[in-house]
Order: sequence, then structure tokens, then C-alpha cells
Amino acid sequence: MPPDADDLLRANDAFYDAFATRDIEAMDELWARDVPVACVHPGWPALEGREEVMESWRAILLGDSSPDVRCESPRASL
Repeated sequence: MPPDADDLLRANDAFYDAFATRDIEAMDELWARDVPVACVHPGWPALEGREEVMESWRAILLGDSSPDVRCESPRASL
């Protein structure tokens, strides 16, 4: 069954929760393992592949100065 808007918003909340708490294990759980992934962090080149994406998250979340990022009033469009 395809995801609905509520599923997407829950995933969005989980992402920002993992980011805010610097929880690398929670972030790891959010990224797909069976399909290709890509990520673009502001000011970085595009990252492709799960290992490269997760390596970037480890550097950000486990580094000394993880940025404070929030998502306010999220909406989902399918």
C-alpha cells in the first residue's frame, strides 16, 4: 500500500527529531536500504548511495557543532 500524507508527515517528524537529538541510529533507520538514495545538504554537492549519505549524517550529527534545524508547519503533497 502506498504511503499517505499522514505517513509522510510522520516520517518528516521522525527525521527532524533525529536531527534535533543528534540520534544517528534513528537517522539510520529513516534511510532506505533496498532502493537508491541521494541527499543534498545545503552548500554540499549531491551525495548518492546509502553509505555516502549515512557517512555525511554521521559527520553532521556526531560532530561538535550540529546545526539547529526545525521544520514548522509541514505539509505533504502526494
